[in-house]
Amino acid sequence: MKNIKITSWLFYGKINEKNFANLLLLIACLGGLLRTAFAVFLPLESDEVYQLFVSKTPILQMLKATIDIHAPSWSLILHFLEVLSQNYVLIRFSAVILGLLSIILIGFLAKTIFNSKTALLSAAVFALSPTQIYYSANLRMYSLSIFIALLILFSFIIFLNSGGKKARLLLFLSFTLGNYTYYLFPVLPLSLSFFLLIKRKKLGNEFKKFISIFTLSLLATLPLFFAFLKAEPLPGVVLPEFSLQKILFIPISYTFAQNLALMLGSRILEINLVKLMLLGLSFVNIAILLSLFFKKLEKNDKFLIFMLVTPLSIVIVFSTLILPVLGLRSILIFSIPFYLLIGKALAKTIRLQLVYVILCLITVFATLVFFVRRPMDNLDFFLSKNVSSQQIILHTEMTTFLYFSYKFPQFRNEAAIDSLYTPQITKSILKFNPIDPVTLNNKSFWLIEVLSSPLHKNQVTQFKTNIERTHKNVFEKNFGDVQIYDFEAL
Repeated sequence: MKNIKITSWLFYGKINEKNFANLLLLIACLGGLLRTAFAVFLPLESDEVYQLFVSKTPILQMLKATIDIHAPSWSLILHFLEVLSQNYVLIRFSAVILGLLSIILIGFLAKTIFNSKTALLSAAVFALSPTQIYYSANLRMYSLSIFIALLILFSFIIFLNSGGKKARLLLFLSFTLGNYTYYLFPVLPLSLSFFLLIKRKKLGNEFKKFISIFTLSLLATLPLFFAFLKAEPLPGVVLPEFSLQKILFIPISYTFAQNLALMLGSRILEINLVKLMLLGLSFVNIAILLSLFFKKLEKNDKFLIFMLVTPLSIVIVFSTLILPVLGLRSILIFSIPFYLLIGKALAKTIRLQLVYVILCLITVFATLVFFVRRPMDNLDFFLSKNVSSQQIILHTEMTTFLYFSYKFPQFRNEAAIDSLYTPQITKSILKFNPIDPVTLNNKSFWLIEVLSSPLHKNQVTQFKTNIERTHKNVFEKNFGDVQIYDFEAL
């Protein structure tokens, strides 16, 4: 009976302030439980291991190693969290908490823009989004970035409604915190300034105040800017590729996380039932979003569409003319209007609300069950059974070097070759330095080669040629994108 009452509140009844707070908290708790489950059962990623290893180094070294790629705030947070625990699952709970707070914040944001019913539906859409669940169960900076993006939009709405000192201070702090968290964050206030510029006849005073706040936040970010200029240049090959295909995948990525899909199958185009469910949910979201354009758009709808399109357009133009920065993960900070618009569209049709929530729950639980039932990774299992403690494992890529250094610290993990896409300061801090072949004389070792990395192909071939003078390859096995070899001394 209680569940029926809750359902009637959400889909049919009037919602007062007390009911709204209770229902929003209920949705947030459900989203938090899902994020907790995924944090426990999701396989560890090499990017997460990189973040763990870099973040636990002394702060000055950590900043030198990361500032060329990422702004420092999340690395600093992890640095202090790792003092408390080295367990990646426990550290992931920091992202889970941020994800839970984001559900609550998007609820209040939607309530401010629309109404209580749309707010609860937007919070439910956000809470049940596979992409949001995934990035709130991952210990990289994305959970914090999404929370700050929500904070920026929420503080902007408060600023427009009141314009007081507290609202301006909140806007300044959210802008500045965003700048120190992710390098693309200035695009959000820039897009908001374009909106106010278009509306300057009605919002002329707000436009002037906003530009002052935006300018002050940029001035407060100057230390980070100068530190970035002094950092070792990032190898161009690491920059994300820019393509029309990636642009077309932007709306799909908001409910179909690419990294999550890769965990469901070793290749992104490898199809299975859970992937089809995730992709189907993504297309449902896109269809619901497009349905808004067949009806008269209200003022708030137009604002959200503007804030959905403008930041992406700026990034696409920047990537085309200056430097490729468009990555499907990086544009998550521009995705907030997507979930709000889905919630707004759902508010108009009761039957669609029920179908949508059921579809989301089935898809998310099917994905979770996949990971709960997933056996140990084949390569992990092979190494645990066939490699003895203190045996040498050489790596051709930083990704496997870090991953297996974390998962199997009992092995002696070393670099077989130099990395062409990693800055020298990072290689030095993470101790990814090519091993001296002389030290391998009279010693057997394993070699792990990442086949999907053509950049190092020539170096790997040269290494194998040189080592064959002193060693014999007695075993090799393929694990998808990874090949493992066993070399014994002659």
